[in-house]
Amino acid sequence: MSRDCLFFVADGTMAEVIDGFLSRGHFPGRLGCRDFEFSFDDDILVGTHFGATDGGMHKYCHALLQENGYMESHQHLVVMLDQKFGGERPAAEVREEVLANLQQCGWADRADVVVIDPELEVWVWQDNPHVERAVGYSGRTKLRELLNNDDEWPGGRDKPIQPKDLFKAVCKRFKQSYSPSLYRDIVEKVSIAGCTDQAFHQLVASLVRWFPIGKTP
Repeated sequence: MSRDCLFFVADGTMAEVIDGFLSRGHFPGRLGCRDFEFSFDDDILVGTHFGATDGGMHKYCHALLQENGYMESHQHLVVMLDQKFGGERPAAEVREEVLANLQQCGWADRADVVVIDPELEVWVWQDNPHVERAVGYSGRTKLRELLNNDDEWPGGRDKPIQPKDLFKAVCKRFKQSYSPSLYRDIVEKVSIAGCTDQAFHQLVASLVRWFPIGKTP
């Protein structure tokens, strides 16, 4: 029997984020979809294991999935990659190309492609005490205010201009060891409602469409 959904992500950090996001369960209350079967080992595939980074996912993920029989092993598919790779092409354009290749291979409406613009860190940057603790900040003012004063996260912007570079710099500044597990720690604790990124809400919308509440598997 095929499993519910495969998440084919570009790297290990994305894998940690997806696992942290989904392993908490309680999907009806948190995501608005029914519960579905999910495990790190069975339902997350990492592109770098095939030598495919974000650019490789863009070009070859459909072929890798077809060659390794994942169309038969899973009912649905989410492909996830950063927009910020190489040629800096628009996220919508990258998404449409990957999705068209998947559909030609037979995934049809069973697949979605999430292209994070510009990169994964926009999902974890929130004005939230859990983020502050994760990066080692314990100042009297909010971290957001500090970064705004330093022009690293200007006021009026939902996210920093260079989200990944700033995340690493903040960890270094407050002597916090940088690792993918930090992303997981944040995602497990912050509110889903606090994430304003369009690609994130696209992912949630696909899960709601595929696994509607009230419809049994």
